[in-house]
Amino acid sequence: MENFAKAVKRTIAVVLLLMLLPVSALADYAAVVTASKMKVYSTNKVNDKYYLGYLKKNIEFTVVATSGNWARITYQGRTGYAQLKDMKKKAAAQTKQLAYTTRTTKLYQRASASSKVLNTLTADYPVYITGSSGNYYLVTNYDGKGSGYLNKSHVSTTKKDIFALSSSYKGTYSSYQSSTTMPNAVKSKQSFVSAIMGRSKYIEYIIYAAQSRLGCRYATSKNGTAFKNAGFVEYCFETLDFSMPSTIKQIGHSGKAAFVSRKQLKRGDVVCFDCEGGDDNIIDHVGIYLGNGYFIHASYAAGMVIVSKMSSGYYYETFCWGRRYV
Repeated sequence: MENFAKAVKRTIAVVLLLMLLPVSALADYAAVVTASKMKVYSTNKVNDKYYLGYLKKNIEFTVVATSGNWARITYQGRTGYAQLKDMKKKAAAQTKQLAYTTRTTKLYQRASASSKVLNTLTADYPVYITGSSGNYYLVTNYDGKGSGYLNKSHVSTTKKDIFALSSSYKGTYSSYQSSTTMPNAVKSKQSFVSAIMGRSKYIEYIIYAAQSRLGCRYATSKNGTAFKNAGFVEYCFETLDFSMPSTIKQIGHSGKAAFVSRKQLKRGDVVCFDCEGGDDNIIDHVGIYLGNGYFIHASYAAGMVIVSKMSSGYYYETFCWGRRYV
């Protein structure tokens, strides 16, 4: 601050003036210069003989007290007076609270369901709550990119894994080529996605859902705790609201999904097998390819959902093709 050192000569006058301010006006708060140049004086009068210098726009300082149109300020240990019209109170630092979506929900541009939808989030999606408006929270994305409004009833500060399942629903299995243990190399950590994340994240989410069902028994129901072969594949894809055929034959033969060879297989492809043999190549078993020669499926023989190798042995020999649904 130019010539601010002269303030020392006027310390007595400053103290006397401060004593005249009402007690209610004595309150420190951070402020910022809004004028191009905020002139600072040794007293609350616009007079050249009291002029000390100026602070440039956007410089931060402390307001010690106010009286009328004036404020007593401190800056870098120095004291002076400036007019309130040349400054504003610095906004308080924005607070944020980590929270999670409790269901698939829409992120809106404004606090209204009739406003533009910015994104669609699955359950367990982490966000930071930064504000509130009526029935909506103002949130920012977990990675700091983007913001919008979520219905308050779809948000909780407690994370609850929607794929969590009691061990009472699960069994264990181990054989030469199959197991209920998920190899670390093909595990997924993607427990949430949004509509704008893209294919790779979608695939990881589907596999996360699949691996959470390892050990669930083989049965005709498709309720998230027991599965028949086609029902397991259908369940995993439906966690992403992706419609799948409901029978093995339809999954393996029908629809517009691309057919891919063994060498073309990618993580998340549906793998199709003819386990009953013969030359007709009628698909009678399906699963989800995990990469590295592994796939996950509901096995009638094992009586549960397992991970198996298909790079050699039985499933290598009975493999027919893959289908790329996502």
